[in-house]
Amino acid sequence: MKNCVAKMRKEWGLTLQALADSVGASNQQISHLEKERRGLTVEWLDRIAVALDCHPFDLLEADPAQLKVNGTSPTAVERQLVLHFRRFSDEQQEAMLRFLRVMTTANE
Repeated sequence: MKNCVAKMRKEWGLTLQALADSVGASNQQISHLEKERRGLTVEWLDRIAVALDCHPFDLLEADPAQLKVNGTSPTAVERQLVLHFRRFSDEQQEAMLRFLRVMTTANE
């Protein structure tokens, strides 16, 4: 399965060395993981996810067919919303869902 480590690292504005330092690896190891020359194990997923403040699954490239909602793939903005939403606490997520329900109802 393809990974999105390089993309996520760049979104955070990190260099290979900065990510490597965060996970206790060399920049060459990170480069090999990004280019899929080295297997991305669960341990690596966990370490990198902590450094990039994301869920380990966010580092894997999903099958586009599985991402479709009502026949369309999510936009870049929708993907960013999901990434931010996942960083919220449970209470913040519930508050955001209440807010969105109110906003959606108000627009109908």
